[in-house]
Amino acid sequence: MRRQRTKRRAFTLLEVILALAILGLALATLGEAVGRSHQNARRAADQAELCFAAASLLDEVIVGSRQLVAVDSEPVADPLDPTAPPVALVSLRIENGPLDGVLVLYASARPNDPLASELDTVQLVRWVIDPALTESASTSSAGASSTSSSGTGGTL
Repeated sequence: MRRQRTKRRAFTLLEVILALAILGLALATLGEAVGRSHQNARRAADQAELCFAAASLLDEVIVGSRQLVAVDSEPVADPLDPTAPPVALVSLRIENGPLDGVLVLYASARPNDPLASELDTVQLVRWVIDPALTESASTSSAGASSTSSSGTGGTL
């Protein structure tokens, strides 16, 4: 008796090579995507640190722990390692707002790296009431209340 050969369907060498090429291309694309996502995550973390530095500068001015004066490229120490070189440079620019008694504060932070591009700079803007206006208003209202109370002279 002769064995009959059954014809089974199998992959040809060309199909296997083509499948491996597609798999290799997919893995290369996936590797590139992972690399770029790592770079973008690092860039986002750096921008978050710069935003925090600029927001801290604005908050210090708003609460009064820092004078309302322009600052140009003040170094910011690394919070994890204060002995390390500064991680960022912050600046504060003050301009008059579109309305009387309003100041526009521009706080910017950039990496402390000479090779960093201008695109790496973060800028925050906050509008505040001019402290000189509030001081003059409070002194004039205090003066007006003292003159009105001293000018009555009558009995109640």
